[in-house]
Amino acid sequence: MITIFSGDIDSGKTTAMAEYYVAHGGDGFLSIKVFEDGDFIGYDLKRLSTGEKTPFARLAESAQQFGDYIYGRFRFSIKAFESAKKTLSWIIEKDKTPIYLDEIGPIELAGGGWDKIIRVLIDSGIDIIMAIRRDCIESVIDKYLLKNVRIEYLPMEENNDRFNNR
Repeated sequence: MITIFSGDIDSGKTTAMAEYYVAHGGDGFLSIKVFEDGDFIGYDLKRLSTGEKTPFARLAESAQQFGDYIYGRFRFSIKAFESAKKTLSWIIEKDKTPIYLDEIGPIELAGGGWDKIIRVLIDSGIDIIMAIRRDCIESVIDKYLLKNVRIEYLPMEENNDRFNNR
């Protein structure tokens, strides 16, 4: 089963995934916003089972020395992507499901970012939890030929136990 949390930017997709993880376990990565002196500067990848954070993306205009890959307004760390992909491969092998991947969007639709690991996850047939922006959801479903999909559109009702009654 593939569960997708979908909404606009800042609608709570990552928070919903973190809550789902607490209720259902598994492993994977969330993209956590990073702030410096109160200003948003980018994202870190946070592995759910360990809490370990890895610098992942920074605003290109303020982080000239960060990362090796520029897409849109961000510089991404290829090293962070590669390390996370290896970890995700290990998680698949150990069958620690569901597996969480935050966030799928324009980079993947262009064939970069998580594209290859998404294909591996789908082919494995394991349960996957993904965050996808509302404006990308149809394109992602079409590109990856996703079937057996449950979509949770955000914002959802405020209820701490919202995932325990399904």
